Amino acid sequence: MSVVVDDDLVVEFLGADDEAQPLQEHVRKIDEIMLPYTAAGIKACLKLLGYEGMRPRKPTLPMPSDQVARAEQAMRNAGLLEC
Repeated sequence: MSVVVDDDLVVEFLGADDEAQPLQEHVRKIDEIMLPYTAAGIKACLKLLGYEGMRPRKPTLPMPSDQVARAEQAMRNAGLLEC
């Protein structure tokens, strides 16, 4: 079974937990950084992926820049962003 995460990222699931575990660990790290900021965290990560207009509506504050930098590094480590 294949899952398309992005046009450039297709994940093959063949029932091999040992292959899926590293991907899950990358996802967990990204989630740990962005999800405490709810929509602002999700929008910050979408902006890193190149989507436009990714600002949270008031009264939600943007994700702090130091946390955006952490998310960016985690996304690079996961291969979601070019190094």
